[in-house]
Amino acid sequence: MSVENNLFQMMASEILAKSTRKSSKKSLGSLLYDDFCSNLFSKIKTITPVQKKFVIGFYIDKKDIFSLEILSTAIKITVNKKIGTLKDRRNLFRDVSQLGHWGNGDYQIKLENGEDFDYVIEVITQIS
Repeated sequence: MSVENNLFQMMASEILAKSTRKSSKKSLGSLLYDDFCSNLFSKIKTITPVQKKFVIGFYIDKKDIFSLEILSTAIKITVNKKIGTLKDRRNLFRDVSQLGHWGNGDYQIKLENGEDFDYVIEVITQIS
């Protein structure tokens, strides 16, 4: 075996080891998703998540309630309501009706921590 080939093999195994270590850790977005779902399922028993191509859709009786994207450091929730029909007393949801986005609906919120989980779930219950 040549020196170059041996060096290549050592580098390849180190890269593989590092990528395996990184992939075993959950991202902040994945942790937020787990916490949000735990909170959501404890409050809305009839909701069902369905994995789509780019988002996770949440349904109640075959009705699309909201879509969720898992980002590296946050989760993004798109609520299936037309603009002007959502009661958001704290004005946390933004209008995405004129923007390209994944999921159905005209309202979206990006959550980078768990502070507003209860409020978001309260808003979601309007739709169900």
